[in-house]
Amino acid sequence: MGDQSTARNEVNQPKFLTRTPLPALDWSTFFDAVNQVFELHLQSFGPPGQKKPVLVAAYPKTNEGNPDTSFDVILFHVVSSEMAPTDNTGRRVPKGLSTREVKPHPSKERYSIATFAWWEMMTVRFTVISLSRDRADEVLNWFHRMMMRYIHILGFFKARGVHDMRYAGRGEDKFDRTYGQELYQRTVSYTARIELLENLEVKDLESIAVQAGNNPQTEFTLEQKYPIPKP
Repeated sequence: MGDQSTARNEVNQPKFLTRTPLPALDWSTFFDAVNQVFELHLQSFGPPGQKKPVLVAAYPKTNEGNPDTSFDVILFHVVSSEMAPTDNTGRRVPKGLSTREVKPHPSKERYSIATFAWWEMMTVRFTVISLSRDRADEVLNWFHRMMMRYIHILGFFKARGVHDMRYAGRGEDKFDRTYGQELYQRTVSYTARIELLENLEVKDLESIAVQAGNNPQTEFTLEQKYPIPKP
């Protein structure tokens, strides 16, 4: 029997790992992860049809500065992001941050490192642009099945801190001649709950002398940490 610790799944993650070492995704790294999924899917399943589409944030252009319509394009962007609920009903939405961890500073005496966090529900949209209706449908179908596979079957995004990611719907099919050619557009959206972290270096307040009135009998010392709230 082989060593279970070395067994890996289709996305090269250990099958029996109980806690992921991968960093959590945020606004700036979410689409990097989607691009990793895109490349992995191309390697394992191949492109849709004979030609590989490109996944980009902005429509590519030729050297002359004109839009390049020689290949199929999948554009991506953030539609919105808002504070995410912390319960299953969706009604308990926090107004601020929560304290995740407070630990002594590794190199400074009488200092601590406080980690604050919050969840956001981010909606992302992908737009397929192709030169024919059938090709646009083919690329969209390939891309959507890829996303559902890596979201729900392989747990690729969950391993990166996105514990709630869902299909949010397909948009209206569109056709235009914006770039001087007949272009067909297809859109698909997903929601992803991401966790954002903020680390702060704070000084430990060791004591406060409090005196009530002129009576020295009421003077005492209060030991506390400030300004870190309790988790």
